[in-house]
Amino acid sequence: MKTAIVLGKGTLAINVAASMLPNGSGYKLVGIVPVLPAPMWCEDFWSWAKWAGTGVACYEHHNDIPDVDLVVSAQYDKILKRDFLERHLCAWIPLLGQCLRRHDPHPFYAALTRLTEEFLAHERDYLGRLLQGSANP
Repeated sequence: MKTAIVLGKGTLAINVAASMLPNGSGYKLVGIVPVLPAPMWCEDFWSWAKWAGTGVACYEHHNDIPDVDLVVSAQYDKILKRDFLERHLCAWIPLLGQCLRRHDPHPFYAALTRLTEEFLAHERDYLGRLLQGSANP
């Protein structure tokens, strides 16, 4: 089973994490990274994890998370590391594209995957230029 971590706060983060508890989602929730301190105006993600008896690790900072198959950000309020996109989303989208092309997917999914690959390539290029101070908004 693939592993997942959810970063975030409030009801959205709780619902995303709850969907990964043993229910056949294909992912095993192994940790959460709640926004700390928890905002007063929304549900406390950390408290929910303890109350629900999830048994998952609660990390205080996104830099502390181990390598997993999926990281979901649900209203997380920190700027992630420069290589976060490369290590996570850009690491598996090309593999998805290769797998789909081998299995003659429905045209919708083939087009969606190509669009996602192209978007990520442009986003990676834009972010690289932005970090070097040469990107145009």
